[in-house]
Amino acid sequence: MLALKCIVASAIVSTVALLGPGDEIADKVLQFAERQIGNQVGHGECAELAAAAVKAAGGQSHRKLGRSDPNADYVWGKLIATLTPKDASAPDIKPGDIIQFRDVQLLTQSKITQKDGKVRTHSSTVTFPHHTAIVRSVNGDFMQIIHQNYGGIRTVDTKTIWIGSPKSTETSDMTTTENQHSFASGTMWVYRVRK
Repeated sequence: MLALKCIVASAIVSTVALLGPGDEIADKVLQFAERQIGNQVGHGECAELAAAAVKAAGGQSHRKLGRSDPNADYVWGKLIATLTPKDASAPDIKPGDIIQFRDVQLLTQSKITQKDGKVRTHSSTVTFPHHTAIVRSVNGDFMQIIHQNYGGIRTVDTKTIWIGSPKSTETSDMTTTENQHSFASGTMWVYRVRK
């Protein structure tokens, strides 16, 4: 929590919280999710992590906000952004927001240059046909998410995803890897939990 303290003659006169509406709930959602890393929440379904985090934060259940059958695109609060490959601008996404994924494919094309000058390429795809995750951090077009039930793993884990087409470079003693990432298909709805 960020606070501004006004001090007069060495006495604290007041503390003004610098939080926007819903930030306190988002912080509680994030704290709950981070405490679950390495554990399984409920039966390990992806939405169970988000639902438990919302409940722990005192937020409104997704069951009250929209359809909640297993194939529904769940609503988790106030819609902050709808991200698609054609419109992936999302300056308002914050840690503690919840992302609902539908038919999302994220691609990476990598050019790996070895110290001796040899070059090889590699492609990888991350898919989220129907998934729910909590935003842990945002860094430009990259987001780290907290989620479970991905790739057959039902425990809570983290993953870095992206929107748009950002580039990244990784270097080690032996190689330099240049990555071109792209948001190829699907939709991500980003929600801010409400009371």
